[in-house]
Amino acid sequence: MTSYTVTLPWPRRELSPNWTGKLKDKFRAKKAEKIDTVYACWAAGIRHIDAGALHLKLTFHPPCNRRRDMDNLIASMKHAIDGIAQATGIDDSAYAIAAARGEARKGGSVVVEITPFTAGRPDAELRTQIIGGVR
Repeated sequence: MTSYTVTLPWPRRELSPNWTGKLKDKFRAKKAEKIDTVYACWAAGIRHIDAGALHLKLTFHPPCNRRRDMDNLIASMKHAIDGIAQATGIDDSAYAIAAARGEARKGGSVVVEITPFTAGRPDAELRTQIIGGVR
């Protein structure tokens, strides 16, 4: 089974669910995040993937050691995940997503490991493992 890895920049602050600011800035950030992710996938050699579903493991490497809510981090990646869906040709409703915290890095980054499933959606046992943090 082939696995792909792409490193994305730290999500823009406008994409945080807690960000309050001008709506036009949020829309611009959403569009830019999706487009940048598509190009990052292409640069990593990720094009159309012939699979029924994908497992995404998001490892967040924050720019500093400040505390952050994991649910907000995942929510801020929504448009990046849409970009992965566009680059791979697989609808993001068929994704199993796991998230982890990594060590702090200058500027921050998100490392996305993409593993395709050829037999359709991940089965219930695998979903339990992913949710439980085993995988």
